[in-house]
Amino acid sequence: MNVYHYAKIDDWNGIKRGSWKSDDIPGLGTYQRLNPYPYFGSNIQCSFSLLEPQPSDWLQNKHFPYIWKDLKSITGPLLVEVNTNEVHDKVFVVDWAHVQGFATENQRRLPEKYRHKTEDEARKAYFKSMIHIDEFSKERSKLKYSLPEVIITEIVPFTSLRIPKIQQT
Repeated sequence: MNVYHYAKIDDWNGIKRGSWKSDDIPGLGTYQRLNPYPYFGSNIQCSFSLLEPQPSDWLQNKHFPYIWKDLKSITGPLLVEVNTNEVHDKVFVVDWAHVQGFATENQRRLPEKYRHKTEDEARKAYFKSMIHIDEFSKERSKLKYSLPEVIITEIVPFTSLRIPKIQQT
């Protein structure tokens, strides 16, 4: 299965040759914490990706209309296709909308499940939404994740990465 990661050019150079983010092994490293706060998931290191190059859940989200612009402002412009076959057991989907919902000023317009009173509550719900990508694919319509985000908890070898000829904007 392929997922899609956006990288900065400097990060891509580190991915190609290996860097501290991937234990000096060429590939997509697991240098970010799933949950940077001291509770659920704070010890899980991962990389973040998306299910599609330009997922409609993120591009046309009625509850979070600016989320794609916000995401693109912190990620790089380079689209990387990630073949997850070699790390398949370590690929999950979480719903970023729990955290984004907490950060939203007018929570009343959000579905109830995203209206968290504290950041701690939002982060716990985000972590609890983690499901293996196969299970997510089977249950997607029932789960109704607003902002599905792929997390990979193992270094993806460089041989499993590809830069598509057509880049997204």
